[in-house]
Amino acid sequence: MGKKTEKRIMAHFWSFSQIRYNNVLLCGFMGAGKTWLLKRLKRTGPHEIDYLDLDQLLVEKSGHKSILKIMKALGEEHFRALEN
Repeated sequence: MGKKTEKRIMAHFWSFSQIRYNNVLLCGFMGAGKTWLLKRLKRTGPHEIDYLDLDQLLVEKSGHKSILKIMKALGEEHFRALEN
């Protein structure tokens, strides 16, 4: 993604910041860019933002180094059960 597109996405998202949301839920398919967006918002936003990344939480709890490693070690079915 180019810098111009990234700036446009950030400006669009932060245009909603005048409405103070206490919680925002990002959901989407794997690889859709949820974590990417959260990291950019935290880095570039005008407001302090805290977030919980479910994938990172699952990695920490499982003791594996990544979601891919969890799936390889335990299988996708087990990983999906962990998500729920």
